Parts: sequence; structure tokens; C-alpha cells
Amino acid sequence: MSVPVVSRRPRLVVSLVAAGVLVASVFSAEPAANATSAGSGGHRTPAIGIRPHYTVAGRVTPGVVPTFSCQLTTPANCYGPAQIRAAYGVDQLSADGKGTTIAIVDAFQSPTIQHDVDTFDALFNLPSVNLEQIAPQGLTPFDSGNADMVGWAGEITLDVEWAHAIAPKATIRLVLLVLNGGKVDGAPLSADRLLVAGSLVLTTNVITFALLYWQLDSGGPAGRAVDPAPYPDFQFPQTATSGLAARGWQPRFHDYLYLAFTSALAFSPTDTLPLVGRAKGLMAMQSVISLSVLVVVLARVINILPG
Repeated sequence: MSVPVVSRRPRLVVSLVAAGVLVASVFSAEPAANATSAGSGGHRTPAIGIRPHYTVAGRVTPGVVPTFSCQLTTPANCYGPAQIRAAYGVDQLSADGKGTTIAIVDAFQSPTIQHDVDTFDALFNLPSVNLEQIAPQGLTPFDSGNADMVGWAGEITLDVEWAHAIAPKATIRLVLLVLNGGKVDGAPLSADRLLVAGSLVLTTNVITFALLYWQLDSGGPAGRAVDPAPYPDFQFPQTATSGLAARGWQPRFHDYLYLAFTSALAFSPTDTLPLVGRAKGLMAMQSVISLSVLVVVLARVINILPG
């Protein structure tokens, strides 16, 4: 069988190599047409910067660890696992990755990654890989006609195979993200959608905490009306300074709604102060949630805006 070899400009040691073999081409289980296309096409250039280059290094015989002509040049143009381990002195270490976990973060997916790594391991006499795939945004359906996905599939195979070659007994957790216009619920992710979603989350935050403040302060609305607690949870300006409201003034829901709104946007008390531990804890929690949402949404919006 023909074995494509992948080389790439430096980013990680594991991916630096012109992989002695990306045996089982990156798309081996998705019919051989894709593997042939990758090998004969030279390279694909995804818009998001991953540019693995594929060349055919030679043919292999099952059960025989191969040595390709490109491994014998000076300097070598491709490397096998043993060469890389020797080059970086890894073969002199007693550690083999046992009991450790390697986390790799890539985009999209490689639908044949498990098959590819199993073939790679069998070819180079490596132990079976313990590979876990995690897709927090959902697994992007693979499209062999999408250059970005094709490029990232090659990158994923490089990263996993060579991390495994360096630390063969480590657990590898492959985290797959949706990037470059990935779809969510069938529609492209856009800055507008993210901003709307962020606004809905913040609005929910304000209403939820307003209800909490309203229900907890001095025993809740019923308690404040019938038998007010001797000390309130919040100090409103009307209760702290005479002449700002009628005698016997009690806060209504809209007062707590305003309290929650200012806490969410100012990340601190404004005109109303928390007096007890639970009130302080709730306001701190609301501020942390609001700040986290704003940071994540704005960072993601900036990331997907056109360059």
C-alpha cells in the first residue's frame, strides 16, 4: 500500500516531523479516493492556517517495520518513531507516559483517527493507544470536500500519532472544537448570534438574581409585609436616609430588579448595599457570572470576525 508522509513547519515537536508515515492515510476508512487525492494533490491549504503536506514515501509490508529512503538522507527528510525518540533523547528516559494524560486541542475532526493510529501502532510496533475524543461544542460532520476539514484531519492525525510515539503509554485526550464558521443547530455561528445569545444569558442572569434578592430580603415579600425581620439583607437609600421616601417605605420587585441590573453590569454594589453574608455571596456570584459571560462572548466574537 502507498504510505503518505506528512511534513509541516514547526509548531510542536510532535508535528514537526515529516512523519515517517501517516500510514493509513488520514482518511483510510473513508474510502481510498480521499487518501489518493491527498497524496497526489501535494497539499491543501485551509483558510485557518493548517497546511500539512503529503508525499508518498514508499510501500510497506505488513508485519515488517519499514525504513523509507527519505529516512536515510542527510539530513533526513522524514523520521520514524525510533528516530524521533533518539533525536530528542526520549529513548534514554525511563518514563513512557504511564499514568499521565496528554491533552491535544484541534479543530473539526478526523473521522478515521482511531483506525489511523491503530495502523500506525501496528506498523511501528507501538502499544495500542488509549484515545479519548471530547467535542464540547458537538462533533462537526466531516466534509471531505472542505479544505479546512481535510487540513485539520491531517493535523489531528499528526498530533495524535506523534504524541503517542513519544509517550506510548500515556492517555491522549483529543479535544475537538468548532472553528471557522462551524454550524450550531444547523446554522453558521456568527457574531450577531453570539451577541444575541450573550444578551439573553445576561437578561436571564438579571431576572433570576432579582427574584432571589426579592425572595430572600427580610423574609421575602410576605414577611416584609406581615412581620419584617429586625434587620434587612439589603440597605436601600430610602431606608438609610430620611426624607427620600414616605415613612414605612418597603422595596418592591422593581427595586430588586434594578439592584440585580446594576450588580450585573457594574460588578459591585451601587446605591444599594448588601448587609449580610448571603446577600454579599449572591451579589459576588452574579458579578462573576456576568463577567465570565461577557469575556467569553466578546472573545469568541472577536475570534470569528473577518480579519
